[in-house]
Amino acid sequence: MKVHPTQMFNLAEMPHTLNDYLSHLSPACRMTLAIVMLASLLLNNPMAYAALSPVEMLSANKDNKKAEASPSPEEIREELKRRLDEIQAYRDRLDGGNYDTKAPVGIKPEEVTERRRLIESLIFFYQEGLNSLNAVDIEREKLKTIETQIQKWTGFATPPPYSMLMLYGLEEEAEALRGKQAVLESSLASWQTDSTNLQSEVSRANASLRSATETVDRANSPDDAAKAIWLKDFAEWRVRNAERKVWFNEIQARLVNAKLAATKAEFVLLEKKIKQAASQALLSDADLDKVRDGLRLSTKALEMEQQKSVSENTRWNKERDAIVREIETAKADAEKAEAPAIDSLRMEILDARLRAANAWVSATSQQTETLGTLVVFNSHIEEFWSYQYTLLTTTDPKIRQNTFNQLVRDYERLQQWGSFTQDTLRLAVSEEYNQQTKLDGIGKESPLRHYETQVLEAYRLKRQSAERIRLIADRTEHMLARWLNDYKSKLKERPVSDKFKEQLQDSVNFMQQLYKFELFTVDDEVDFEGKKVSITRGVTIGKFFSAFAVFIIGFWFAKWLARRFQRMLVFRFGIDEVQSNVLRRWVLIALSLILLVVVLTFARIPLTAFAFLGGALAIGVGFGTQTMLKNLISGVMILLEHKIKVGDVVEVDNIVGTITEIDIRSSTVHGFDGVETMIPNSTFLESKVTNWTYTNPNIRRSVRIGVAYGTSPREVIQLLLDCAERHGQILDDPEPFVWLEDFGDNALVFGLYFWLKMGPKVSSSQVMSDLRCMIVDALSKAGISIPFPQRDIHFDRDSLLQVSVVAENTHNPVSGIKPKPKG
Repeated sequence: MKVHPTQMFNLAEMPHTLNDYLSHLSPACRMTLAIVMLASLLLNNPMAYAALSPVEMLSANKDNKKAEASPSPEEIREELKRRLDEIQAYRDRLDGGNYDTKAPVGIKPEEVTERRRLIESLIFFYQEGLNSLNAVDIEREKLKTIETQIQKWTGFATPPPYSMLMLYGLEEEAEALRGKQAVLESSLASWQTDSTNLQSEVSRANASLRSATETVDRANSPDDAAKAIWLKDFAEWRVRNAERKVWFNEIQARLVNAKLAATKAEFVLLEKKIKQAASQALLSDADLDKVRDGLRLSTKALEMEQQKSVSENTRWNKERDAIVREIETAKADAEKAEAPAIDSLRMEILDARLRAANAWVSATSQQTETLGTLVVFNSHIEEFWSYQYTLLTTTDPKIRQNTFNQLVRDYERLQQWGSFTQDTLRLAVSEEYNQQTKLDGIGKESPLRHYETQVLEAYRLKRQSAERIRLIADRTEHMLARWLNDYKSKLKERPVSDKFKEQLQDSVNFMQQLYKFELFTVDDEVDFEGKKVSITRGVTIGKFFSAFAVFIIGFWFAKWLARRFQRMLVFRFGIDEVQSNVLRRWVLIALSLILLVVVLTFARIPLTAFAFLGGALAIGVGFGTQTMLKNLISGVMILLEHKIKVGDVVEVDNIVGTITEIDIRSSTVHGFDGVETMIPNSTFLESKVTNWTYTNPNIRRSVRIGVAYGTSPREVIQLLLDCAERHGQILDDPEPFVWLEDFGDNALVFGLYFWLKMGPKVSSSQVMSDLRCMIVDALSKAGISIPFPQRDIHFDRDSLLQVSVVAENTHNPVSGIKPKPKG
């Protein structure tokens, strides 16, 4: 069931009249009256219609099925006004009659206070509900007007081309409408979410009302009945309040929908205007001059405001200094023996004044700084407009792309600065909030309140300064973002050739930035008019790669010179090719070191740039490279002393072979077994080395052989000499010779001695093997044998060996056991 809203405030009047009656009647009369009123409540049920919507407020009672005309909006407003007046009058009666003190016995003070809050809440809902209904009508009329403008609008009154400033203004309006639409949609979603919670609150309030009604039925005494009726009335106020919340939520949702519809329609109209203006918009010189004039006027106003801020800061500095002197005087007076103790209240006031002065000094300083920043920022905004003018008017892809890149960099820096201004604003808001909290805790009659209020005003000025600079940063950031997006969107419509040129220019710009990127800086000294001047040089990637490229070219040329030098050594001076190859490498190393110094000087990279190798790093590198440096120096010493050279036959660390290479770190020895061994250069200086070809490449070798006894020694000697003469690698000078060296146990021992000229292609072991084969063949043809080892055994017949047979021993001396007799 539903009840007409006109019945709602008849019930609101009942508690006041009933309480007056009950206070004058006897207990029996009060009991009777309570029963009658309870019956009336049960029959009429005045709360059943409390959930009527505003449109149904003047409709007929559906239970009585009386057809009435739907109320007009004006009638609904008049009815709401009348009911608002009634509840306000009821509240005034409560206040005027001290009704709160006449609550029945047993009613808690917080329940009385809560009922009063419910009445005030109902007044708020009706007042704001009336305002919202009026706002809904206004928004609907606005929507009709905008829809009419959309239908009638066919273009601008002025002919094209249109001013770009006008287009930017329209775009700013459109962006503001987008933000407004987003806020309205968020609010609508919030109201719709609250609707479910409010319906739950209505259900809980109705449940409480039913419980309170049952309590009235169970009342046994007039006092209990009065208390139960009061609580029931209290529950009815809760129901009304909850239902009015639902009604108010519906009105607010309706208002948001109306505003959202008007905003969307207004956005449609703006889109039509933007579309037509963008098709033929032009940023002319007059527009640019207009922007510059506006910025100059703004700058002049900011400078005047800054001067006032500086004056205000000076005044507060003087005020602070005066307060500080006053505090020092008070403390000095207190230190005198005849002076009374410092008044604590006076000191608190002085401290509060000092805090206020410090706060204003800080606030005015920040305001002055903010105004100066805005003055500088205006010049940057003028640059931004110049960039935009270039983007829109120039036809050179290179200039356009460079300008676009500069605008992108400025936009990125502006975003970083915007984050800083946001943090500054957040800090200012926090300071103001803390000071407001502190001020709320100070009594109104306290003498400190005035100075704490001044501190709050100073913090408010700081917050306003931060908001001001944050606003201009945010607006400029949005402006640049819109320009960049417009440029990117128009870029898609340009020819492919323009896109390619712009991309190519981007690549060139990137390479130029990379070329100029500093890796590190070094301090250097130069002579300027006979004086040493310290300057700082930057080592860039461009310098590094330039020096690297020059070094590669110079190194190639140095290799060519080294090869020419080697050929000159071989063909003109007759130096061995292997030896010349070693010299070529050392010359190449020397030229490379000279080239490195020249390249660094040419690239203007001072040698001090490598000073980072000093200190601990140099020590570590020194320990790690000491072996390499030792071998390097040893190689230089070997080449300078010339005691060991390429082609020498040496014996070192039980390795015998020919030196084929002498490099920076090690030398290569080619052994007679064909194995190449790399020996560190330091080994030739630190170990015992035998150089078989140091002063004379001739070496003597020998072959020993034994022949059987009985052979003619002269014949054997001649055979051995003939074999030596037939071998082609045995030298004739000195001549080979043969000695009868020994009378061996088994043979006559002869030794063939001969000389060889050592070289890379001569192996003494091979020569000796060849000789042995030739000697075996020659001795075999001459019938001379080479005996095997022989041993002669002789018996001494003068002392014969006696042999006797001894009988078996029948006693075991070890065990002491006698054998058993057989049988």
